[in-house]
Amino acid sequence: MDGGAVFAEIGLPAPNARSPAINRQRAASNCQDSGTLFFSRLLVELAEPLFPGCAAIPREFIADGVTRLYFCFRLTGDQVAAAEVMGLAHRDVSVREDDSLARKRAEWARATGVNPWTRLRWAGEDVPPNPGGREAGGATDFLIARSVDSPGLRFDPVTFNGVSATVVEVGGHASKAAGPDSGSLYANYRQVWRRTAGNEWRVTEWSVEPFTPDL
Repeated sequence: MDGGAVFAEIGLPAPNARSPAINRQRAASNCQDSGTLFFSRLLVELAEPLFPGCAAIPREFIADGVTRLYFCFRLTGDQVAAAEVMGLAHRDVSVREDDSLARKRAEWARATGVNPWTRLRWAGEDVPPNPGGREAGGATDFLIARSVDSPGLRFDPVTFNGVSATVVEVGGHASKAAGPDSGSLYANYRQVWRRTAGNEWRVTEWSVEPFTPDL
């Protein structure tokens, strides 16, 4: 199921030993006002309280109940912590080429959770951390530079494992354009998010594997 279409299946027991079991299937979309859609939403209302992580997924991130339940199954471990990070790790970076460096730094920090002191390993190479506690350089500036020389660079988180209430591991896929007419390159990545003393989630470790034509 997804936000646009719902597939419902109900299995009923055989009425007697000589008859087969009954399997009913129905499909509907959000463009329809049907009993199948009503049935799916009712099931979501009944099921959601059984999954603590569902309630922790920000409604502004996923408003549709069916889609929110679908994303719940990506959460493992401490589901509440994992759900909080899920709402942060899916944000897109929104910058323009003529934006100031300060604006780009702030946007990358907001959208990705990195800061100049994030321990970043990129395609097998460690990125030097920011020296001297300055608010420049390190992982943030490295990613800004990669977004310039790697057109179409994006990060798509897939799995969220709450190691504890303060640590969440995220697994995902990175992609970028291979060239003007060469398709795309892909890489798996792993992040470690930690809750700070100020109750904010930040990426403390991020490892991106080498990019290849296929995952």
